[in-house]
Amino acid sequence: NMLKVDDDTILCHRGIYMYGQKRTGKSSIMAHLTKEIIEKYQNKYLIVEIGSLGDIPLDDKFENSFKLRLVLKLKRKLKKERKEIYSILDKDGLFIDETISFDEIIMTICDSLDGEVILFLIDEFTYIYEGIEKKVIADTFPHFWKAFLQNHNVCSIVIGMDSMKKFVSDKRYINDC
Repeated sequence: NMLKVDDDTILCHRGIYMYGQKRTGKSSIMAHLTKEIIEKYQNKYLIVEIGSLGDIPLDDKFENSFKLRLVLKLKRKLKKERKEIYSILDKDGLFIDETISFDEIIMTICDSLDGEVILFLIDEFTYIYEGIEKKVIADTFPHFWKAFLQNHNVCSIVIGMDSMKKFVSDKRYINDC
């Protein structure tokens, strides 16, 4: 029920954060939740598994690498499960035109999904906070993430380690997480 809001509409423009110690079953909970979403909310969500952020270098290019990961995973998902939409977007050059911004790509994809919400599943989200604290990721990343969720027909479920509690309660980002 956490994916529906009070008026019984589908959750959109929000992030759900799960965090805890290593080996406590967070990934298992996400897998179970994903299965439930597929069963209960068929055709309401396009579920895109981003996987772990642990293999994206924590450096000043992180945000661009992260955006690229979102687009590539979304592209693969469309190619596999929404072939008609993928074909139209690919034919229009959406995935190869380097002048098209990240926001334009996401908006175009969202518009083509006819109300279906893109649900991003992300693991090891805590690495972002660690990168910010080490000053290798811009401290504006949480602002980007909030704007991304608010400005597009998307939502997310992210997993982090127990140190993620610091991230979501950090006064600098309290309105962004």
